[in-house]
Amino acid sequence: MMAVRVLIAGGGTGGHLFPGIAIAEELKRRDQGTAILFVGSPYGIETRAVPKAGFDLALLTISGLRRTGLVRRLLSLARMPLALVQALWLVRRFRPDAALSVGGYAAGPAVLAARLSGV
Repeated sequence: MMAVRVLIAGGGTGGHLFPGIAIAEELKRRDQGTAILFVGSPYGIETRAVPKAGFDLALLTISGLRRTGLVRRLLSLARMPLALVQALWLVRRFRPDAALSVGGYAAGPAVLAARLSGV
């Protein structure tokens, strides 16, 4: 049987990320051959928590829109197309069988890329 490949997207805060880590751990417990790839942002808790949990992490060039000035919000909006292109590249490279969003600003481009790629 071929190993299942699962992309778990999101993070930013523990409330988004830790349920995803729990799901990934359960998937690995059930089948050690399951390949897991987390997709997040360089600004969230995932940069520390995902490697500590023993999973691979890919980062998108994206940041949140809340509590920032107008210039930062515009810059964040301008980065979204780049994040989608990065996510499309990751999805094509990783070839997931399933994609799971756990919430957070990095989840949008990643699950959209998965959907556009037929996942």
